[in-house]
Amino acid sequence: MLGIFPLLLCTWELRKGIVFGDGTDSFPHSLHYQYVVVSKPSEGLPQFFTMGFLDGQLITYYDSLKKEKIPKVSWMKEVEKEDPNYWKDGSDILKATEQVLQEDLRNVQHRYKQYRGFHILQTTYGCELRGNISIRGYSQYGYDGRDFLIFDKETLTWMAPDPQAQITKRNWDQSVRCPVAGWMGRT
Repeated sequence: MLGIFPLLLCTWELRKGIVFGDGTDSFPHSLHYQYVVVSKPSEGLPQFFTMGFLDGQLITYYDSLKKEKIPKVSWMKEVEKEDPNYWKDGSDILKATEQVLQEDLRNVQHRYKQYRGFHILQTTYGCELRGNISIRGYSQYGYDGRDFLIFDKETLTWMAPDPQAQITKRNWDQSVRCPVAGWMGRT
């Protein structure tokens, strides 16, 4: 699973100003990513897709059919001026993420002893910038429409609201080591 990395990435993107310019706006901004992997793709439904949202507006999209991260609003193309490899690197990262999340879905299905049928694993993470001084972040996983794991950034551990998630929680808690926890903005 992706662990703490999504929160660090989200925070980095906000602080770097790729999305928000110089960060001087006084109103909050949010950056949110959603990843979805399904056990049985069908016509019109790829096995994996991800969407990025800025202040609720769809800004990026990737799926397992096209295997390319693409901008969904014209101004996102401007990112290339600052980082010419942004879209290619993003596509490469998402190809690898696709493989990881497909394996994660198989593992979760195994935990629930659900080897057949349609199942879905959703990953959501994001952060909110308030002015240019505080950032709040979150990361969570859902399985078949229910909470599976929720990251607690205060304790740097996962919360498992479901008994089947306890094994994964223990494994992930052992792997979460973040030397920059203070930088994550614990507000």
